[in-house]
Amino acid sequence: MIRLRANYVIMGLLVLAASMRVWRIDAALWYDEAFTAWLVTLPFSDMINASLGDVHPPGYYMLLWPLAHALGPDEVVLRLPSLLAGIGLIIVVYSLAQAMNLSKPATWLATGITALSPFQVYYSQEARSYAIFSLVVCLAALAVVKQQYKWAIVTSVLAGLLHNLAIVYVASLWVAALIYHQQPRRLIKPLTGLAAGYGLIVPWLLYQTNQVTGNYWIPPLTSAGRLVATLDDLIWFTPNSTFVFASGLVTSLILVVMLYDLRFEIFGLRFLVVMTLLPLLLVTLASVIWQPVLISRVMAPAAPFLYLWTAETVTRSTHRVKLFAIVGIPTLLLISLAPLWGPAGRAPLDEQMIDLYDMYQPGDRLYHANVGSYVVWHYYRPDIPQYLWPQDTNLDATLSSSTRTAMDMNEIDFSNIVCAAPRWWLIQFDNPTTTPSEMGYINNLIDKYNGRKIAVLREDVTTAGYLILLAPDCGITDG
Repeated sequence: MIRLRANYVIMGLLVLAASMRVWRIDAALWYDEAFTAWLVTLPFSDMINASLGDVHPPGYYMLLWPLAHALGPDEVVLRLPSLLAGIGLIIVVYSLAQAMNLSKPATWLATGITALSPFQVYYSQEARSYAIFSLVVCLAALAVVKQQYKWAIVTSVLAGLLHNLAIVYVASLWVAALIYHQQPRRLIKPLTGLAAGYGLIVPWLLYQTNQVTGNYWIPPLTSAGRLVATLDDLIWFTPNSTFVFASGLVTSLILVVMLYDLRFEIFGLRFLVVMTLLPLLLVTLASVIWQPVLISRVMAPAAPFLYLWTAETVTRSTHRVKLFAIVGIPTLLLISLAPLWGPAGRAPLDEQMIDLYDMYQPGDRLYHANVGSYVVWHYYRPDIPQYLWPQDTNLDATLSSSTRTAMDMNEIDFSNIVCAAPRWWLIQFDNPTTTPSEMGYINNLIDKYNGRKIAVLREDVTTAGYLILLAPDCGITDG
């Protein structure tokens, strides 16, 4: 009877979680997702060449490529693997809690947070690798806890094919395995197999690491508050600053309470602490010593272990009544608001491009200075001839030249094509990858060709996009 009741509860959570993740799954793609769409529609060899010059290994694209070619690269198809992975993660977190003999309240609390967390909802409906990456790391952890080392090796290697920072999580996982099982000799053979598997990945990792030696667009680590903000994202993922004060307060209380009430005599708790804090420490060190890489999405695989650690601490503490009042009640209230911002940042297509749909005339052309707007509009308006300002940058701010070449981007200076059409639509795009030289180039075009701002495409804390109409005087009349 108890098992049957548990099955009903887990099924109910899965149905609720799936409903939250399906809602607005067909919303417009943003830049990273449109980049995914472009890559997986290329011929297979071109896709591999394009990913070689990128910052991510090709595993995710290889997974998505046959699906996109079989069913078409629309929004739902591109996001389907992430959706399934996000739902699967709920089951794996539940299984991991059981395998570690966590208390029943902790098991259900962690499973519930995984199902309802806005962070998990968001990445379960994104055409990027993070949901699958998190699932594979959790599967590797489950295999380690159960001492199924062959499966642990396979999943650890798969993680390395999905994201280059998997090496941080894999290293943390095997440190946690040593602490959890206290059997160093039994790990010699699995670690030898793991080293052999990563021997195939490391050359690719080193090549792509070399691509970003001049830094990338991620902002530098400027304060300790950045760490707390990252952990805050893993649970709440509040959009803009709507609930950031409340969620930041709750997260800070959770961290303080967990560190104060830490009991290292519980080996399962040691495992969870290692898998939460060691990756964060290693990524932070990389951001300080090498270059900035700390953003919340790269910490996604640590999130389930944070949920488990939080749940175990809150439910087993001798002060659990007080903890529930201080942490649990605000947590439940905030999670209940998850549907309000689960798809945060995903604007419907008509909010992004309806203006150009209404005003476009045959013969019009579109020009971009930013590769971000070019990739998105290339996906949604393939009917309009589009051109990209030749990118004079590398991975400091945008895609590498080898990736742009493999993707066959139509790069040409505006002065060479200015008289090819009577009307030009210019996208002025300001986001984290926008460079001063790009802004200067755009402003020069606006001044030189009497550009008029026709519509605001997007305005938020990270991105501003405007539709500018240029009418060069080349003796060409409309229509």
